[in-house]
Amino acid sequence: MQNNTIELSDLTGKLQSEDQRYSNIAKRMKIMYYIMIPVYIIYIIRLFQTGSSMTELLGGLCFLLAMIVFAYIFNKFHKDYKDIDYSLPTLLMLKEAAKRYTPFRQNTIWVLLGVVFFDVGLVLGVPESENVWYIQAIFLGAIVTAIFVGLLIWRKRYKPLRDDALKLIEQLMN
Repeated sequence: MQNNTIELSDLTGKLQSEDQRYSNIAKRMKIMYYIMIPVYIIYIIRLFQTGSSMTELLGGLCFLLAMIVFAYIFNKFHKDYKDIDYSLPTLLMLKEAAKRYTPFRQNTIWVLLGVVFFDVGLVLGVPESENVWYIQAIFLGAIVTAIFVGLLIWRKRYKPLRDDALKLIEQLMN
């Protein structure tokens, strides 16, 4: 990138590198959840066999549902980022890249669903002697912190890619 002009080949190389990196992260997370799901199913079966309370069982099922949702999300990310076609027409490829590197997309709803299941499982798993509101405050704080850190990472690492793709789209449209 020289004199505020963006070279398509440079941007494509950066996109390919980041897409590959993101695909690998998603693959590792997917594998982790694929391992955790059967382990948690065994845990829930053990809860059922030992006569645990319905609340504990429901909490365990909510954690399991959260893991299934996250496994689905990471599986989808892995496939999406692994199978990107850079031979598409330039304008279409750049629009797809700009969409890919937008921080909040349609699939964010799946992440929220997973977080809600996790939260419900957490609440149902809290012993009666514990303060649910205190645990909710900690959980909410962790979620807000994760979002904030994620946005900082996006701003530093991915926003420049998105901005460059949008600039090239604008140049191609004029």
